[in-house]
Amino acid sequence: MSDESAIKQIHVLATEIVHELAAERYERLRAARGPVADFVDAVKRFRNDGFTIIDLPSAAYAKFDMSEPNEFGNYWLVNFPLWTREDGESDLHLYLVFQPEGEALAGYVDDIYVP
Repeated sequence: MSDESAIKQIHVLATEIVHELAAERYERLRAARGPVADFVDAVKRFRNDGFTIIDLPSAAYAKFDMSEPNEFGNYWLVNFPLWTREDGESDLHLYLVFQPEGEALAGYVDDIYVP
């Protein structure tokens, strides 16, 4: 898979994951480590603190920080700020892992927090 193809897939998958978070539909999320319920609990804590996650605007992709596969693992690590209804671009960051599964990449939630 070319880097360009992987980056396009990462943008699509990240958009889908954030859309699921914004819609409070957590059943399709998969966790990179630990139970997905732990990640969902963290999302709900932020929501209870007044953060309302919204879909990513096109400007979000310029904020993606990616590390490509290397000798330590065949996966992409991606983090970026989330957008909220209250603040627009927020201090809240989403951390995702993308791994090859067959001919495509699969996206996993890893963490959500304010760095």
